[in-house]
Amino acid sequence: MACLSLRGKALAWLAQREHSRLELQQKLERYARKVEASVEDIAPLLDALQAAGHLSDSRFVESRVHARLPRFGNRRIEQELRAKGVVPDEALRAQLRNSELLDRKSHTSELQSRLH
Repeated sequence: MACLSLRGKALAWLAQREHSRLELQQKLERYARKVEASVEDIAPLLDALQAAGHLSDSRFVESRVHARLPRFGNRRIEQELRAKGVVPDEALRAQLRNSELLDRKSHTSELQSRLH
Protein backbone atom coordinates (compact mmCIF):
# COMPACT_ATOMS: atom_id res chain seq x y z
CA MET A 1 0.00 0.00 0.00
CA ALA A 2 2.84 2.40 0.75
CA CYS A 3 4.15 2.00 -2.79
CA LEU A 4 0.70 2.80 -4.20
CA SER A 5 0.42 5.91 -2.07
CA LEU A 6 3.91 6.99 -3.17
CA ARG A 7 2.91 6.38 -6.79
CA GLY A 8 -0.31 8.32 -6.32
CA LYS A 9 1.53 11.23 -4.73
CA ALA A 10 4.14 11.21 -7.50
CA LEU A 11 1.47 11.23 -10.21
CA ALA A 12 -0.37 14.05 -8.44
CA TRP A 13 2.80 16.16 -8.38
CA LEU A 14 3.54 15.34 -12.01
CA ALA A 15 -0.01 16.31 -12.98
CA GLN A 16 0.62 19.78 -11.55
CA ARG A 17 3.88 20.43 -13.41
CA GLU A 18 6.99 18.75 -14.77
CA HIS A 19 9.61 17.67 -12.23
CA SER A 20 13.19 16.52 -12.62
CA ARG A 21 13.95 13.03 -11.39
CA LEU A 22 16.01 14.39 -8.48
CA GLU A 23 13.34 16.89 -7.47
CA LEU A 24 10.61 14.23 -7.47
CA GLN A 25 12.88 11.82 -5.59
CA GLN A 26 13.52 14.39 -2.87
CA LYS A 27 9.81 15.18 -2.54
CA LEU A 28 8.94 11.50 -2.36
CA GLU A 29 11.61 10.88 0.28
CA ARG A 30 10.15 13.62 2.48
CA TYR A 31 6.66 12.29 1.92
CA ALA A 32 7.72 8.68 2.61
CA ARG A 33 9.20 9.68 5.96
CA LYS A 34 6.01 11.56 6.79
CA VAL A 35 3.71 8.61 6.05
CA GLU A 36 6.25 6.03 7.24
CA ALA A 37 6.57 4.41 3.82
CA SER A 38 9.68 2.62 2.58
CA VAL A 39 12.23 4.91 0.95
CA GLU A 40 13.60 1.86 -0.91
CA ASP A 41 10.43 1.84 -3.04
CA ILE A 42 11.22 5.24 -4.55
CA ALA A 43 13.98 4.36 -7.06
CA PRO A 44 11.96 1.56 -8.74
CA LEU A 45 8.93 3.85 -8.77
CA LEU A 46 10.89 6.60 -10.51
CA ASP A 47 12.20 4.08 -13.04
CA ALA A 48 8.64 2.94 -13.76
CA LEU A 49 7.41 6.53 -14.11
CA GLN A 50 10.20 7.26 -16.58
CA ALA A 51 9.54 4.08 -18.55
CA ALA A 52 5.85 4.99 -18.78
CA GLY A 53 6.74 8.50 -19.99
CA HIS A 54 5.30 10.28 -16.95
CA LEU A 55 8.68 11.56 -15.76
CA SER A 56 11.09 13.21 -18.18
CA ASP A 57 14.10 15.39 -17.44
CA SER A 58 14.01 16.75 -21.00
CA ARG A 59 10.38 17.90 -20.61
CA PHE A 60 11.29 19.37 -17.23
CA VAL A 61 14.13 21.36 -18.82
CA GLU A 62 11.91 22.58 -21.65
CA SER A 63 9.19 23.62 -19.22
CA ARG A 64 11.56 25.34 -16.79
CA VAL A 65 13.41 27.24 -19.52
CA HIS A 66 10.15 28.36 -21.13
CA ALA A 67 8.82 29.63 -17.79
CA ARG A 68 12.03 31.33 -16.65
CA LEU A 69 13.52 32.76 -19.85
CA PRO A 70 11.37 35.91 -20.03
CA ARG A 71 12.37 36.92 -16.48
CA PHE A 72 15.82 35.48 -15.79
CA GLY A 73 19.21 35.29 -17.45
CA ASN A 74 21.13 32.25 -18.60
CA ARG A 75 23.18 31.77 -15.47
CA ARG A 76 20.16 31.87 -13.20
CA ILE A 77 18.33 29.30 -15.32
CA GLU A 78 21.38 27.02 -15.52
CA GLN A 79 21.82 27.33 -11.74
CA GLU A 80 18.18 26.37 -11.15
CA LEU A 81 18.48 23.36 -13.46
CA ARG A 82 21.62 22.16 -11.68
CA ALA A 83 19.89 22.55 -8.31
CA LYS A 84 17.13 20.29 -9.62
CA GLY A 85 19.66 17.66 -10.69
CA VAL A 86 19.84 18.44 -14.41
CA VAL A 87 23.14 19.43 -16.00
CA PRO A 88 22.51 21.62 -19.06
CA ASP A 89 24.25 20.28 -22.16
CA GLU A 90 26.03 22.48 -24.67
CA ALA A 91 23.00 22.63 -26.98
CA LEU A 92 20.84 24.01 -24.18
CA ARG A 93 23.49 26.54 -23.18
CA ALA A 94 23.69 27.69 -26.82
CA GLN A 95 19.91 27.99 -26.97
CA LEU A 96 19.89 30.09 -23.80
CA ARG A 97 22.63 32.37 -25.14
CA ASN A 98 20.77 32.85 -28.43
CA SER A 99 17.51 33.58 -26.63
CA GLU A 100 19.20 36.12 -24.39
CA LEU A 101 20.82 37.83 -27.39
CA LEU A 102 17.50 37.99 -29.25
CA ASP A 103 15.84 39.40 -26.15
CA ARG A 104 18.51 42.08 -25.80
CA LYS A 105 18.18 43.04 -29.48
CA SER A 106 14.41 43.24 -29.10
CA HIS A 107 14.70 45.51 -26.06
CA THR A 108 17.31 47.67 -27.79
CA SER A 109 15.20 48.17 -30.89
CA GLU A 110 12.14 48.88 -28.73
CA LEU A 111 14.03 51.55 -26.80
CA GLN A 112 15.38 53.06 -30.00
CA SER A 113 11.89 53.27 -31.52
CA ARG A 114 10.62 55.03 -28.40
CA LEU A 115 13.44 57.58 -28.59
CA HIS A 116 12.80 58.45 -32.23
